[in-house]
Amino acid sequence: MPNASLRIAFLALACAAAPLAAQPAANQPSADEQRTMRLQWEQDFRRQKPVPTVPAALRQTVSATNEWVIVRMNDGSQHRYGIGALTVEDMESFQNGRFIGFQIFGNEEYGYILIDRAGRGEPATLHTGSKPSFAEDGRHFAAAEQSQSGFGNLSGVALWEVRPAGVQRIFYSDVLRGGIQWRAEPFRGPNCVPISAIDPDWNPATANWEEEAANAPRQWYELRWSAGDGIYFGHSTDAACYDDSSG
Repeated sequence: MPNASLRIAFLALACAAAPLAAQPAANQPSADEQRTMRLQWEQDFRRQKPVPTVPAALRQTVSATNEWVIVRMNDGSQHRYGIGALTVEDMESFQNGRFIGFQIFGNEEYGYILIDRAGRGEPATLHTGSKPSFAEDGRHFAAAEQSQSGFGNLSGVALWEVRPAGVQRIFYSDVLRGGIQWRAEPFRGPNCVPISAIDPDWNPATANWEEEAANAPRQWYELRWSAGDGIYFGHSTDAACYDDSSG
């Protein structure tokens, strides 16, 4: 069982760090502003800004220009996400097409965008920092992201609850200890997800950082919740989540 004082401390920090309600994304710049940002990007990089690659399996749902990603929502409306100053990579869908996700990269800005096709308006755009991890039953998803620069679009650990007509963020904490490449691992059961980060003292032995990072030692945490105990986020001794059924 996790240390009780640690559990209480993280619960208190979580409550102070964020309200239970999901935070709507900031209003998107206008079409003219997106065009201006795209032209500035092309001037800075001295080439035409690329149009994001939309996988063939998503082309009935998603289209893109070098200024916008346009997603057809479940109610038939169009949801536009402006990318005039951003490039987009690795577009994919989750949960039988309900969510569209992709990485974004810009000048002093990066992260991950998740669009909920069952949502409406700006709250349908979720900033998850990195690719989220979904529970097998589809009722929750989690994400983790932190960097020294602070340019990411989450900068913490978060948990969302999936509802029929939208998504509610039910946990957020930016009280993260040192670590590199934070991420939410695959869920272990419906109510627990391991969170990990490369040990901050780790250094690659060669210049091939990405290859070595895949096998670097990681620090482990767990994010779990229940109706009786609320939400717990704290250290884990290994990758496995604590099993309440074990007694």
